[in-house]
Amino acid sequence: MQSVNSSDHIAKEKRSTSRLNNRSKGNVKKTRRFTIAIATTLVASSLLMELAAVPTTHAATNMSPSTSNTSVQPTSSSSVEKKLYYTAVQGAYYYTVALRSDGSVWAWGRNLWGELGVSDNVRYRHTFSPIRIPKLSNVTVISSSGGGNNAAIQADGTIWEWGNGNMPRHVPNITSATNVSIGAFSTIALLQDGTVRSWQNPPQAVALEQTRKLHTISGLKDIIQVESAGLHGYALKKDGSVWTWNEPNEPGKAPSKPTKLKDLYNISSITGADASLLALDKKGKAWQLDLGAKSPLSSRAQSEEDGCQFKLYVITDYFW
Repeated sequence: MQSVNSSDHIAKEKRSTSRLNNRSKGNVKKTRRFTIAIATTLVASSLLMELAAVPTTHAATNMSPSTSNTSVQPTSSSSVEKKLYYTAVQGAYYYTVALRSDGSVWAWGRNLWGELGVSDNVRYRHTFSPIRIPKLSNVTVISSSGGGNNAAIQADGTIWEWGNGNMPRHVPNITSATNVSIGAFSTIALLQDGTVRSWQNPPQAVALEQTRKLHTISGLKDIIQVESAGLHGYALKKDGSVWTWNEPNEPGKAPSKPTKLKDLYNISSITGADASLLALDKKGKAWQLDLGAKSPLSSRAQSEEDGCQFKLYVITDYFW
C-alpha cells in the first residue's frame, strides 16, 4: 500500500511541476509580446514626433548661410518664386493661344498648316500639351485669327506675328503699340498716342520687310480699342462711339476712310467674331453688328455706311 501511495504522490508532483512550467512559459510569452508592443509604440511615437518637426512643404528650398557662416537656414521657395498662371487666352480654329503671367506665350491644338508657329517646318500636326512659342518674352497682349495668324505685343511696345507656317517675326516701325487685333487678311494696331495703323498679312514664309506696308487710318484719334473682322476694321473711341473702315483685299491698296456707326453708341468694349462685330454698351447690353447677314435677333437699326449694308441687333434681350 505504501508503494502505491508513494508512486501516486510522485505522479502528482510531476503533474504539478508540469503545470507550473507551462504557466511560467505562458507568462514569459505574454511578457515578450507586451515588451514588443511597448517598443513598437515608442518607435512609432518617436517617428511621428520627428515628422511633425519637419516642414510639410514639398517645394524646393533655398539654402542661405547665416551671419556666423556656421549653419544654413532653409527658406521655402514659395516665398521667393511667383505662382504662374494664365492671364489671357485666344481661341482660334482648332487651336488655342494663351498668355502666362511671366510674359511667355503658349499654344496647343492643331498645327496642320503651322498655326502654332513653333517651327518653320511643320513637324507634327497636333499637340494636346501647351508648347511655348519661341522668341517671345515680356508679352502683354495676344491676338489670334481663324486664318492661323497670331500676334503679340511685348512690354517695349513692339509687335510680333507668327503662325501660318512662320515662326515669330518682328513687325518693323512700331515701338509704342498698346492693342493689336489680327485677322485673316490684315492686322490692326493701336498706338499709345491713340492713332491706328493697319497692314495686310503676308503669305507663308515671306519676309516682313518685303510685304509690310503700314497705313495710318486717317481721322482717328482718342482710340482705346481696335478690332479686325473679315475685311473690316473697327475702332472704339473714348466717347463710346464706334468707327469702321474697309481693309484692302489686294496688295498695294490702302484702307478706306473710316465712318462712324451712328446707331452704336455708349459702347465700353468691342470684339470681332468672324465677319461680324460684338459690342458691349455701358448699360450692360450686348450688340451684334451683322454685315448683310440674316439673324433671328430683333433689329434696332438697318443702315448703310460707306457702301456696306449692315444690321444691328441687341442680343441681351434675346437671351434674357
